Amino acid sequence: MNSGPLWPPRNPGKSRRWFPSSPCLHSAQLRRALLYAKHPLPGLSSRSIRVFDLQPSRTGLEGEIHGDLRVVSLDKDPPYEALSYAWSEGWLSHHIVCDGLELPVTASCYNALLRLRRRNRLITLWVDSICINQSDDGEKSGQVKLMRRIYWKAEKVDIWLGPGNKDSDYAFDWLQSATLGKHTLLGMRFRNFPGNMMPGEALRALRMLPELTSVALRRLGFRNSQPDYKHEAMRDLIDRDWFKRMWTMQELVMAREPVIICGEKIVRWNNLLWGIIAASEFADNMNSIGFSTVFNSVLAAESLWLDLYIKAEWNEAQVMRWLSGYTELFPTLERVANFMQTHGHIIKSGQILMILLVILIRFHRGLRPLDSMWLLLLSLCCAVTMVLIPTQTQWDWEGQARSKIVGVLHMIRTRQATMKVDKVFALYGMLQELGINLDEPDYRKPVDQVYMNFTRTIINWHRSLDILVEASLPGLPNAPSWVPNWSEHYYRVTSSPLKAASISSSRFSFSSCGRKLETFSKLVDKIEFCAEPLQEQGDDPFAIDTAPPQLALLSCFVRNVGALRQWMTYVLQLQPDRTLDSISQDLLDVTHSETGLEGEDRYKSHQVFKRWFVVLTADYSSYFSLCSPDLSCALTLLTNESLSRYHRERCRAIAGKRTFFTTSGGRIGTGPLSVQVGDTVAILSGLHVPMVLRRVGSDYQVVGLAYIPGMVLGEGCPGDDADFQALTLV
Repeated sequence: MNSGPLWPPRNPGKSRRWFPSSPCLHSAQLRRALLYAKHPLPGLSSRSIRVFDLQPSRTGLEGEIHGDLRVVSLDKDPPYEALSYAWSEGWLSHHIVCDGLELPVTASCYNALLRLRRRNRLITLWVDSICINQSDDGEKSGQVKLMRRIYWKAEKVDIWLGPGNKDSDYAFDWLQSATLGKHTLLGMRFRNFPGNMMPGEALRALRMLPELTSVALRRLGFRNSQPDYKHEAMRDLIDRDWFKRMWTMQELVMAREPVIICGEKIVRWNNLLWGIIAASEFADNMNSIGFSTVFNSVLAAESLWLDLYIKAEWNEAQVMRWLSGYTELFPTLERVANFMQTHGHIIKSGQILMILLVILIRFHRGLRPLDSMWLLLLSLCCAVTMVLIPTQTQWDWEGQARSKIVGVLHMIRTRQATMKVDKVFALYGMLQELGINLDEPDYRKPVDQVYMNFTRTIINWHRSLDILVEASLPGLPNAPSWVPNWSEHYYRVTSSPLKAASISSSRFSFSSCGRKLETFSKLVDKIEFCAEPLQEQGDDPFAIDTAPPQLALLSCFVRNVGALRQWMTYVLQLQPDRTLDSISQDLLDVTHSETGLEGEDRYKSHQVFKRWFVVLTADYSSYFSLCSPDLSCALTLLTNESLSRYHRERCRAIAGKRTFFTTSGGRIGTGPLSVQVGDTVAILSGLHVPMVLRRVGSDYQVVGLAYIPGMVLGEGCPGDDADFQALTLV
């Protein structure tokens, strides 16, 4: 679902763009009101939705779309396909004819309907902007609660990326070829393992045959090898608005069979997923913010789907739900299923043993081992036994979900929504399915209340304060500082290898009003010095011919050199007894804290870093007498291509995202741009990373996550809770 700009807001402060008042607008509103009045939705308990019957194309009206709405109940499993698309520009620039009335839609929706329309038969679709009265907040809230069921029950989810072009066509051909035969079974998105499959789901396996045939033909040399990878073609694909929208995440995760459509090209989701993973091996891609954002978002979606898949299998066997539909025979069938659950594996083992025994006897007698009616009968019995055993896994799906949820929420913060509350409401269906009981979507609630309730629910479900790594100042107006501003992307350091409070468990509670978070903390240090924030660094100044841009790039280059020189010089003075190699190791970790370096990558980066560090901390007082020390250092870097490139890369990774600091205890680190001198470095109860806090009266605000070498493997925690004191976050 996409919350888009449709009509003037009824209440002040609603984040909807609106059209100027005009007779045409009022006429359109009236037509829309009449349309939905003709097809009212029953109460939420009925789990009813509207579907859109898209009529086949008509002679002479190829560009005009006709269809009709009707109300169906999800409980009756109506056949339909769901459309997932981005509203893009949001303006209702096109119209369709629905129940004989003109209904305005966006260009993206219109083009998707044109693409999906059949020539000779009707197709039933669920399209959010058509099937939901977007002017009715009450209806929207009710339908959002059903969203996971809508996409879960759809026969197919058509993901529309937009019109195609030469680049997107090439990218689709490359995706199809590069991922041929990769994880085909997983890509089918079966809801259950074979023992629990319904007949209809088992028949879906037949759709693997064309792909498996293509794999065989390629190996036999009858198919051409895959085309070369083209960065421009992939960039055209991933720059599409669909990858940036928040609602499309849930639509993808809950889909039974998602297919990607761009122009005339179609691939399965499996092709896109593994294609993007394959493309990540090209260095230019992972250095691109746009590609890495899409990469993280795609992995987050697949991770959530796998969690839901494991939970569904663990929770209840599909066979038992199928049997419950036969009310008269259910007691008998249930006893059979329970018997097979308890004794089925023993029976299966006995049947397999008998099969082997028959084969051995026939082999011993000199007969054909497999040419036996008894062997065929035993094999069929064994197959039936395996189908009748309700499989249950032993995976700790809830533990897996808890371990990943914070990282997943971080990765999808880059996705956009027209209304800020939709950054939370779009997660409702997925998280409810995982057992996280969020407040029901209500568009009448203010943003700060929605975000606060969401964060509090995650903390209670997660049973830890790990979600606080997503919080930083400045936060959302009127919300406590421990509540992340989910409407904005937050660049934080990596937290996967960090574990500051390695022994202590989380102890926390909320005040009666729910706005104060009471916990325990160890106050470790205070911020004594903050480096000047770096500026966005462009290309090599000497690679530009025109004077004004060249001067601007050079000026930025010199300012960043000056800020780094000031901070690194301060660090050297702060720790005079440490060796240069020891200090450079810590500085390397701090400057690369957004990713974390391991193994060979760390060794290679350290070699370049040491040369960069030596140049930045050199004495230039007698070097180029007509230049300032910072300019002299900048010119030295610019004359060395590898150091200049490394400098620009580090500045781009840091600028606008975080800053460097030192503490009164001699520690160095990096944290959010809002860090100030006097802020406190603290270890919160059970939280696996150090945090920067700011005292406000007797309470504290969350400034943000810090990375400090020496506090990442439990060194910051005393080993027990002895030094932890009560603390309130506001």
